[in-house]
Amino acid sequence: MEERSQDVIRYRKNNVEWFLFNRPHVRNAETEWMDEELVRTCEDVNKDPTVKALVFAGAASQPPCFTSGADFSRLGAIGSYDDIQKLEECGERLTTAIESVRVPTIAAMAGHSIGGGVLIATSCDLRIASPSLKFGFPLARTSGSCLSMRNFARLITLVGHNRAKEMIMSARFLTADELLAAGGLNEIVPNEDQLLPRAQEVAETFSNLSPLTIWATKEMARRIRDFNIPANADADLLSACYLSDDFRRAVSAFKEKDAFEWTGR
Repeated sequence: MEERSQDVIRYRKNNVEWFLFNRPHVRNAETEWMDEELVRTCEDVNKDPTVKALVFAGAASQPPCFTSGADFSRLGAIGSYDDIQKLEECGERLTTAIESVRVPTIAAMAGHSIGGGVLIATSCDLRIASPSLKFGFPLARTSGSCLSMRNFARLITLVGHNRAKEMIMSARFLTADELLAAGGLNEIVPNEDQLLPRAQEVAETFSNLSPLTIWATKEMARRIRDFNIPANADADLLSACYLSDDFRRAVSAFKEKDAFEWTGR
């Protein structure tokens, strides 16, 4: 078995498929192989009518973590708008794969859910968390990049315009209580020990419900959200951020743990 296969844990419990991120030493940051495995999992679930729900979670660890999304090192290769498009296409492939799953998807979150981890969670139908959750996009503090319009629409749909703007502009992590109050969480469990069992319990409630009603509801919500987003409407905004001197210097400084000052250029 390849070593990288340990970065993901997949298993089936009753009629629920589980996908666990398992790189706790880097807050479960995703490699390209993990991304491919996530897409494969979604495709496998769609082919298996006996699966009634799909749950994403972080494997048990101390401290606990969901996922921080794509490894930060991928940003260092960006030097053109084509590179930006490739990066966005990679992320969109993940979120689209999750949103295209015909059965309910659940994000069971503990600890850090950062950046791409937030996008994975927002692409799910339901979100359950423990009190240790830290949920947000520290872009304004770390890289000086921005979300695509489609990803920003996902966040707005989850927490509303005001809270979404505050999250990005302040680079502050929301607590589980704050996310619940904003409408972005369905439930908070008392502690990490109860998170996965509760997610399994919730997932099993869909076993005897209409799969067509569930699928149509998921698809309608996605179509309503994306109806007014034309292709490449955010090209100027993505280019301004990702191809800036600030972005280049910020990524380098983050890797080297150096301090630097934003210039706005």
